[in-house]
Amino acid sequence: MDEITMVLENITQGINMMKGMGDERGLAAALSMRGLLYFQVGQFSEAIGDSTQAINIMERIRRSGQLIDENELAKAYAGRAMSYHVINDNAQAIPDLNSCIKLWERLQKESQAVEEGFLFSIYIIRAGLLNTTYDGMDIAISDCHKSIAIAKRLHEAGEDFDVNGLASAYMGIAVSCDQKEAFEEANANYDECLEIWEELKNAGEEVEESNMASAYMNRGSNYYQMGQIDRALLDYNKCIAIRERLQKENSDENDIFDLFMAYKNRSQAYELDNNTKSAIKDLVVALQVAKGAFSSHIDIQKHYYDILEELIELIAEERNNELLQRILQEFLHSMRQIPKTPDAERAQNNLLRQFG
Repeated sequence: MDEITMVLENITQGINMMKGMGDERGLAAALSMRGLLYFQVGQFSEAIGDSTQAINIMERIRRSGQLIDENELAKAYAGRAMSYHVINDNAQAIPDLNSCIKLWERLQKESQAVEEGFLFSIYIIRAGLLNTTYDGMDIAISDCHKSIAIAKRLHEAGEDFDVNGLASAYMGIAVSCDQKEAFEEANANYDECLEIWEELKNAGEEVEESNMASAYMNRGSNYYQMGQIDRALLDYNKCIAIRERLQKENSDENDIFDLFMAYKNRSQAYELDNNTKSAIKDLVVALQVAKGAFSSHIDIQKHYYDILEELIELIAEERNNELLQRILQEFLHSMRQIPKTPDAERAQNNLLRQFG
């Protein structure tokens, strides 16, 4: 029997005893603790059930005008929020994240101690959910800055914290700045997160390399927008190197799409740099990647024909009729009978009318 299983059994025994004794405060705290343990072992339904019971008990006591341990209530909301987030029920997660953050921030204003390592993670989770909507970006950026401030305090105090989470906070700010087209500010934050991930990787620590690849891609795209093509190409090269390796190791469909887009973006940088041959080469590779995932990854289909049209235009400028015929045969005519989305079908028919 492992340690967590033993702790779960002991807490369960304690819960059963407190139910018989009528100790509601103790019962709520124990349910909250067991909910967090269930979360750690991946039993998310059980985690949500225990957290909900703990919240209901403590909220009922609070409504009656009696005092409760509000730090415990915040932890119960946080535990349930994390479980909802992991099972992708973010509509339920966000209100719980709001509740626990509101409680912890008020306790901080009252100079009461809170578990800052826990709050650090909760800020990052909420920021990740809110920066997908324009209305939520300012709160997301604020949450990331707050989590960074916590990390600095914990570091100065010599306490452990999630260094990967700190990188994610910088990434969150960068992504929000991207959406506001604040490219310089975005890249300053990409610099921070990439430096952290590179240090962790060099130290043999595990990092989410897909996030690293996305950061390189996004920073490169910002450099492209800023006219710094050499720096854009360096970042695209790093992104492609990671994506190529991940795709070979995992054969993940998402990696295929990201790799496809990486080659597409680098080709645009080469074209702006007047390196037409390299731009053509990257577009060909992008189409080869897309062709391999055409039927199983419908998101790639419309992009496939957009890139094919761009490639044809570049080859036409080079006046290379032999290459043009090979491209048309491999990437246009050979795809005629393959099922595709209506948008992709229209794009293909448009190209066939022009070049078929």
